[in-house]
Amino acid sequence: MANPKDGKHVKFKINTTQEFLDSRGLTIDKLKESLSVLAEIFGLKYERLFPTKISSEHIDRILHVSELLGPLRQLPGFNRHIKLYDKNNFDDHLFAARTASWLVGQGISVEFEPVTAVDQKDPDLKCERDGGPTVYVECKRMRTDKFFDLDAKQSLADLIYENLPTCDQLSFYLHHEGSADKVRQLVPDKNFAPMIFAAGLNAEDSDVNVEGEFRVNVLRRPAIIGSEEDFLTVTAGGWLQDVYSGVRLPGYFFMRGGRSIGVHGPPPDYSNLLNNKRHKSKQQSIPGSAYVVIMQDEDFLGDPEEHERFFRRVWLTVENSEFSGIGVLGFAHMPDEPSDPKFRFSLNPDAACPLPEDFFEPS
Repeated sequence: MANPKDGKHVKFKINTTQEFLDSRGLTIDKLKESLSVLAEIFGLKYERLFPTKISSEHIDRILHVSELLGPLRQLPGFNRHIKLYDKNNFDDHLFAARTASWLVGQGISVEFEPVTAVDQKDPDLKCERDGGPTVYVECKRMRTDKFFDLDAKQSLADLIYENLPTCDQLSFYLHHEGSADKVRQLVPDKNFAPMIFAAGLNAEDSDVNVEGEFRVNVLRRPAIIGSEEDFLTVTAGGWLQDVYSGVRLPGYFFMRGGRSIGVHGPPPDYSNLLNNKRHKSKQQSIPGSAYVVIMQDEDFLGDPEEHERFFRRVWLTVENSEFSGIGVLGFAHMPDEPSDPKFRFSLNPDAACPLPEDFFEPS
C-alpha cells in the first residue's frame, strides 16, 4: 500500500489475522483507510512516528489516532500543530488534539497553535464561542513514572513473598513516604505473619490496618497445587482508585509461584510538579485575554481534594491573575460507565481577564 506525498511514498505492510479484525469489527479496507489518513496528515514523517510493518498490536493505536486527527484537519493551524509531533512528545500533542476535539464538540471554535506577538510564547489553542471574546487554552500533561518506582516495590514484594508464605492474595497499601520502612521492619517480625494468616482464615476478604502506617488487604484464595516453576511470573503496573474518595495509588501487582502480591502507594506529592507547570504556563499567557490551562486527568495520582486545595491556595490567586481558571479533562472510564469525557473546572476569582460566563457549559 502506498500513499503519495509530494511525489514520494509511504509504504505499508500489514500482517494480522481475520480473527483479530473481526474482534474489532474491522475490515482490511477500513484499516487501509486509517493508514491513508495518517499518511496524508504526517507525510513522510509517518515513518518516524508509526510502524510501516503493521501487526495486530499496532492497530488499535493507529485507529485511535486516525479517528481523532482525521476530523480535525479542517481546523485553522492544524498543519502547525502536526509539525510539532515527534517520538518524545507525541502523546503530549495528542492530548492537545483530544482537548480541541472535545472543545469543538462543546460548540467552541478552535484554532491550533495561534500566532501571537513575536515576544510571546504561544499557547496551544485559540478558542471562541458564538463570536464572543477570545480564550486561549494551554494543554499540559505530567510525567508520573517516578511515582511508580518498580525497583522499590519489587523489593517489598520479595520481602513479603519470603516472610508471608500464604496462598491468599495480599495487597499492601502504603499511607505515606515512610510506610515502606515500616513494612520492611514489621513483615519479618515473628508476630506479623500470624496476624495476616488469621485475617485470611476469618473472612473471605479482610483488611489489616497496621499502626496507621499501611493497610493489608487479605483475599482468600484456594491452596496452590504444584511447584513454583508451574506458574507464570508476571509484573503489572497501574493505579488503583478508591471509588469513594477518588484517591489513586500508583503501584504494581506481582505474580510468582501462583501467588499474587500487590504494593501500591503512597499518594504522591504533586506540589513540585504543579509548581513547575504553573511557572511554564504563566509564561504562555496572552495579556488582555482570558487564559485557561487544561490538564489530563489520567496524569493525576493521589488525592483529588489535595490537588484542588493546591490550585486554590497557590495557583488561582491574585499573584497568578494571568490564569482565568484551571481545567482537568479525563477520558478514562470503567467498562460499564458512559464514555463521555469528564471535565472539572476551577475559576480564578482574581483573574485579570475572567472567563466568559458559561464558556465551557453553555446554558
